[in-house]
Amino acid sequence: MRNRGQLILGALLIGLGVLFLLGTLLDINIWAIVWSAGLIALGVVLLLRPRMARAGTRVDITLIGDTRHTGIWQAGPEEVWSGIGDVHMDYSQASLPEVETTLRVFSLIGDVNLILPAGVGLSVVASGIFCELKHWGEKQEGFLSPLTYTNPEYATASRRVRVETVGLITEVSIRQ
Repeated sequence: MRNRGQLILGALLIGLGVLFLLGTLLDINIWAIVWSAGLIALGVVLLLRPRMARAGTRVDITLIGDTRHTGIWQAGPEEVWSGIGDVHMDYSQASLPEVETTLRVFSLIGDVNLILPAGVGLSVVASGIFCELKHWGEKQEGFLSPLTYTNPEYATASRRVRVETVGLITEVSIRQ
């Protein structure tokens, strides 16, 4: 996930740079083309993404707003697509299966807040332009480079949570 996210972001930036350079050299309004193509691409992703996810994966798509799971709930694989909004996942009372549970978050601007019970393995990969990762009193910051964290219990725990985030501006906070 980490390398794929960097490749996509790098290719997108190079492509936009080439388009704007050509627009300047040929005196063409590239913004009109990029804006229209971007809206079409976003529409296609929003329509097709739930069908492209693995079987059993819950897909939440919100343009503006928060996604919350608290209290007693059944945790499972999940993807959250958000324009601007936060994702709050409280796994402290959730029924976690005895396998790895994957949470993927794709957003423009947003926070991911996780509450984990003791003994649960955790692995986080946060990618984006501006990232911040806070876990148990430590803080990592990144610019155009992925941030990773894996707790010591992850290798041996029967219940594990794997979090992957991709966004322009993302903050991931983890606590117990």
